Amino acid sequence: MSAQPFHIWLISPSRRGRQMLWNTLKTGASYEVNCHWHHRGPYTGTGTLLRQLVPEVYRQFPEHVLAHAVEILSIAPELRSTFSVSHETLTSLAIPEERTRFYSHTRTLRLAHGIIDFLKGCLSLKMYSHLSLYFENVQATDTLDQEFLRVLLRRADPATLTVIIGTTCDPLPEQLQTALADHTHQIRVEPQDAGEYLQLLQAWQFPQVWQSWLLKHTEGWPEEYEPLRDLSQYLRKSMPQGETFALGMQAISEQVSAEQNAAWAQAFIASDCTNDCLLERLAYQRLDASTRQRWHDERADWLEQQHEWSLKLGAIPYHRERGSSPANQGAAALQEALDYCISMGYYEATVDFGYRGRAVINWAEQEHYYWIFTTKATTSLAALGRPEEAEKLYNEARALSTRAKLHMQAAYATAMLYTRHLPENRRDHVLAKAWINEAIAIANLLPDAKERAFHSVFNQNGLALIETHMKNPQEALHLVTEGLKRLEEELEPGEHMLHRSVLLYNRGQVYAGIGALEEALADYTAVITQDPYYSEYYLERGNLYRRLGRDEEALADYERAVSYSPPYAEAYFNRANVHSLFGHEEEALADYSYVLEIDPTYLDALINRASIFYEQGNYTVSLQDVERGLQQDPENAQLHCTLGLLLMAQKDTEKAYQAFSDALQQDPLLVAAWTNRAILAFEENRIEAAIKDLSQALTLEENPTVLYNRGIAYQAQNRWQEAINDFTQALALSNEDAQDILYRRSLCFAQLGNTSQAQRDLQEQQALRP
Repeated sequence: MSAQPFHIWLISPSRRGRQMLWNTLKTGASYEVNCHWHHRGPYTGTGTLLRQLVPEVYRQFPEHVLAHAVEILSIAPELRSTFSVSHETLTSLAIPEERTRFYSHTRTLRLAHGIIDFLKGCLSLKMYSHLSLYFENVQATDTLDQEFLRVLLRRADPATLTVIIGTTCDPLPEQLQTALADHTHQIRVEPQDAGEYLQLLQAWQFPQVWQSWLLKHTEGWPEEYEPLRDLSQYLRKSMPQGETFALGMQAISEQVSAEQNAAWAQAFIASDCTNDCLLERLAYQRLDASTRQRWHDERADWLEQQHEWSLKLGAIPYHRERGSSPANQGAAALQEALDYCISMGYYEATVDFGYRGRAVINWAEQEHYYWIFTTKATTSLAALGRPEEAEKLYNEARALSTRAKLHMQAAYATAMLYTRHLPENRRDHVLAKAWINEAIAIANLLPDAKERAFHSVFNQNGLALIETHMKNPQEALHLVTEGLKRLEEELEPGEHMLHRSVLLYNRGQVYAGIGALEEALADYTAVITQDPYYSEYYLERGNLYRRLGRDEEALADYERAVSYSPPYAEAYFNRANVHSLFGHEEEALADYSYVLEIDPTYLDALINRASIFYEQGNYTVSLQDVERGLQQDPENAQLHCTLGLLLMAQKDTEKAYQAFSDALQQDPLLVAAWTNRAILAFEENRIEAAIKDLSQALTLEENPTVLYNRGIAYQAQNRWQEAINDFTQALALSNEDAQDILYRRSLCFAQLGNTSQAQRDLQEQQALRP
């Protein structure tokens, strides 16, 4: 029996120790990336991997790269010189001044799944037989790299795509720690034992006094004492000092030459302050402020000359905010990173840049910067589910400023907090309306006509949302329609196209909510014409087509929704539902399985897949899905019902009856559970119990199959007329079991002496035979 492959987690205090282990583990095509966020900010590790992989893949399989262009270029923008995205949306094209819609906070998860599909595709295309990916410095990753790695560890098959994670011994964020515990085999690099350690110190001709001191004050990691090898001349002239290793290194850094300290400090800055050499860090800390700032400036200048965009998200703002002009050059660099991150939906990074920007400026003298850093941080906080934190910042901004536009924007945002983002127990639509009316009042006073028109309509669109929440859809329709009309009249044709499309889409949503489906369809179709590559529009219109019974058109829209976006579960789930409706079982199974791959907690996909497996007679696999689902939701009625069907197939009638009863305890409206429990009762000759369950099912839904079954039960009790009534009603609803129903009804008529009707039923039944 072969050993089960696994991903690997390397743990060592220093990078050198992890590197030595990684060198022994490389297999197949191997790639190493440094994930430390100082280098390139969000997606430092993932972006570095793509910059290494994609050019070669594009040379061999350009169509595979283009199929994942959105996610690749979102994470590694430098690759735009290699290829481009052909399907831009109004959201991605909007200039910052017209950006009124931001991506969902789940977009980064979609990007992660898309990149993983790209990697797996490289393997299925046989470009690689095996991939080994080493992610180093993972303890210092940003949240987006962490998200990617968590998903990669779960989805990657280590037999073909082995993930190696390198970290220090420091604590990790809880979710990352859990993913590593669940999906990796842990290897800890051990320090050298005292004997080996002593041999090395002797071989390097360390003085005896230093040998004794190092043996006492270090753990035996080579990276602790190796930096001292270049100081052998100094060690022979000095005595060790300090009661700890750190204090001893501090003493050395204070006594070696200024040139040596400068070299260490410059090496530390050149590593973007990521090296784990203690002597380098101590030398950096000993620099005088002006020298430290100058060297940060020089490093930033050099990095800017590399013309790599992702450096502007990491090392460049990092050095600028520590350079000689943090409030100006630092603020400018931080704002550039902030603007990019919020436009891409990188909300954790936006919050980080916002707080860092607020820290380097003078609030009283740089109000422009203050509001940019604050409002984009608050927008991101709301998207991340941290509305209380955002609310405090809005209150702070109102207290600090008298600028009308600042108060207008803060009023709008606060209204959205109270109608949309705050916890349910704190939502207050009346208070939200009060805040939005303040924003509208200020907008109406703006001196510039176009600005006044846009901001008035923008804020009235927020009021429309509040009216919808207050159950006033007609008022919401009026507000949005009037807004569209005003923008058409007062703006130039190409201005604020994104917001015009948002208004149109919002009106379509209101129409759909009140059941005006044709009007909603017209608006969705119009907005798709304006913004033809926005995936969610196709998803919504597909859902509308389903409500209208136009399933072929729904399927076509779901196909487009899938093709125009990095993967998200809803699009594949809805497509699977239509495939299932059309009897495309294999296509439906593939989509449901993919949904569960990207979201293992998507219970409806698990339920539906279990049902298809059951219908195919694949009871073992169906049962596995049911048991997995019941682990997630032990009280799920549909799963208990499917379990009952599987137990029926296994002839375990007692447990099957209990499963249907459990289903009904959780959901008394579940017709299938009433019907199947009745079948079990009938088979056990408990006819009255079967009739009672079937009658209960018919109070919930007029169903021809249930009527047919109850007719059989009445027939078994010689209740001929009641059986005839059920058979007749079943025939009126459906011809599916017409032959058997006609035959059974003829027998009932015969029992009642109505031989002519019995004969007509038999003749009609004979005519239906093939």
